[in-house]
Amino acid sequence: MPHISSKFIATLIFVAVFLWIGSGFFPSMANKPEDDGTKTVEKTASIAPKVGITKSEAKNILQEVQLYGTTMSYRKVNIKSQTHGKVEKISVLEGGRVKEGDIILSLEVEDRKKILQSAEALLAQRRLEYNVAKSLKNSGHQSKTKLSESYANLQSAVANLYKTQTAYDEIFIKAPFNGIVQELYVEEGDYLHQSGEQVATVIDDSKILAVARIPENKIAGIKIGNNATIKTVSGIETVGFVSYISKVADATTRTFRVEVEIVNNGYDFFEGMTTGIIIPVKQINAHLIKPSFFTLDESGEIGLKTLSHESRVEFYPINIIKESKEGMWITGIPDNTKIITAGQEFLRVGDKAVVAE
Repeated sequence: MPHISSKFIATLIFVAVFLWIGSGFFPSMANKPEDDGTKTVEKTASIAPKVGITKSEAKNILQEVQLYGTTMSYRKVNIKSQTHGKVEKISVLEGGRVKEGDIILSLEVEDRKKILQSAEALLAQRRLEYNVAKSLKNSGHQSKTKLSESYANLQSAVANLYKTQTAYDEIFIKAPFNGIVQELYVEEGDYLHQSGEQVATVIDDSKILAVARIPENKIAGIKIGNNATIKTVSGIETVGFVSYISKVADATTRTFRVEVEIVNNGYDFFEGMTTGIIIPVKQINAHLIKPSFFTLDESGEIGLKTLSHESRVEFYPINIIKESKEGMWITGIPDNTKIITAGQEFLRVGDKAVVAE
């Protein structure tokens, strides 16, 4: 829902007053006011003006914080090569879905396979030598020093195989989690001259984050774990929960980053979509009021003029909670109130007025 500015409300008030005066209701502008169903103000020097009112009773509603934001992937990783070599095969194209551990692309093996096989053979030999030395030591035919030497050779072979296996595995670039290959930055036949070159971007779209900025006057009611409703401009709607609230405000806007996490069943949500975010906060008492009843005080603050029990005009600043088709839900006025509905612009706080029959 759009933010309702003071300028917008003031414009509504001006238009309402202009139409009201032009209709002939104001005594100084017409000889005979016409009755069109609204109650008006009649004021002379010696007679208290008659005012039309509407009685308003507060109702208990759910207060909500309404924001606009954009969607982001739950996780995004830029994959970089761990070694050099020629790109031999691309196994998954851009947009392809992968599972954790799937090979995205592979480099040429070159002599890495032979080096790995040699390391495996050396380990087998060192393990045999150690077992023989251990058997001879137990039978008293070999010293403890010789056994220690065989053990050290075995451990060295184990470390060498691990290093060689790692170097071999590095030619296979794999998906770090379930998701989609968003972009590929190499083609088959390209040569990677060193480790650290970016080769692909993978995103996790099993969940989506709806990210928005919330003003400091609304942050107090938001807690991690609060339910939130997410709706895109195309009409897709789902429910998630607040998963993150920044503890530091933006230095320029004085707003806080809020993230809402949703499960992306059916993969209907994509990164970069504009979303409305509604976060329920608490139950409050509020009034449903037509915007045409709003007025401004002398300082330009938006509010309502009401009629007290002593028939005196009062002014109450208001807070707009949310908008509906029937009007706007507001707080700031007493639970049971007589709201002046027409001519309020020509009445001052403290003026005496009577209710028109």
